[in-house]
Amino acid sequence: MKKIILFGIATFMAMGLYSNPNPPPEVHINEFRFINLSYNWQIELIFIYSDISSFDSITVQSLSGVARVTHFYFGYEYYFPDWDLAHPVIINPNGDVITVTAYHPIFGGISCSIAFGNVSDPYLTAPLIGQSIERFEPTNFIYPYREFFSIANDPTVGYPNDTTGTSGTMQGTIYDLYGQPVPNQAFYMDRPFTTDATGHYSTRIFSRICSWDTICYEKWPGHFSPVKITPVSYTMVPDSLIVRDIHLLTALLVGVPPEPKKTGSALSIFPNPVTNAIMVSYNTELSATTGDMHIDIYDILGKKMLTKDLENRLGVVSIPADLMNGMYIAILTGDGKIIGSTRFIVNSAE
Repeated sequence: MKKIILFGIATFMAMGLYSNPNPPPEVHINEFRFINLSYNWQIELIFIYSDISSFDSITVQSLSGVARVTHFYFGYEYYFPDWDLAHPVIINPNGDVITVTAYHPIFGGISCSIAFGNVSDPYLTAPLIGQSIERFEPTNFIYPYREFFSIANDPTVGYPNDTTGTSGTMQGTIYDLYGQPVPNQAFYMDRPFTTDATGHYSTRIFSRICSWDTICYEKWPGHFSPVKITPVSYTMVPDSLIVRDIHLLTALLVGVPPEPKKTGSALSIFPNPVTNAIMVSYNTELSATTGDMHIDIYDILGKKMLTKDLENRLGVVSIPADLMNGMYIAILTGDGKIIGSTRFIVNSAE
């Protein structure tokens, strides 16, 4: 009888897990910095689709060891200093790998990491006192460089999150497949930019160690498509200048309209980046047999920004993009089940 009861409980939990339309929770290192010349440190965490109360415990690991977090503070996000661990964990200022793992009662251990400095495959070079490492996507980090950090700052007193000193400038010339400069063409790397009449470009790039083998170009107005390039590698530090020429490996199909919709992903958003309206395309064959369809749009913090009911007979719908610039997640739901999801960027003109 005991085995039957345990099996029934496990089955019920599994049914609840797989029938839940909400995405699994995520935890990310939002910011890390050394506090002083003794290399005491602070970590700020951000939780997506959940909050800290959903987790049983959290640990921090460096190359020197691992320890459980015993106490949190709440400023801009949840944060803690090194002395609020069960025992000391040293983080090497010249290079280390920091891994935070949050333990969820259903989803288990959920981890995120930063590798910096003199280690294998670092994201960026070692931060100085007065710099912090800040997340801008789940796996990419940049250097804020500002007197005030978001760690321990109360948003109500008017300190904004770090926005300055995170980028340097990359410039050079973009050449086509035949070695000729590409004039007056819009591209997108970390930010959109356009070459001049001689094919020269200059754009702001986030401070990190990175390599590009693909960039996006404006295929037709408002729509960017990827194109392969000869790999470009760089180490960008705040407010520096580097020169890199870019060589395209395929021809640009500028002005070519979109192809007829093919069976594939249940959900897509275009143009991406979004400028003024979000065009949502979803699988019409799927919608013909799925009732109560709607699309939810979340910001990267997991906050629901809007919901749009979808008429089953349509395959494309337009949603006004009354959203701040940044990254968002769209989730298509039908009959209480997730059918498809995708990420997109809003980059409207100011």
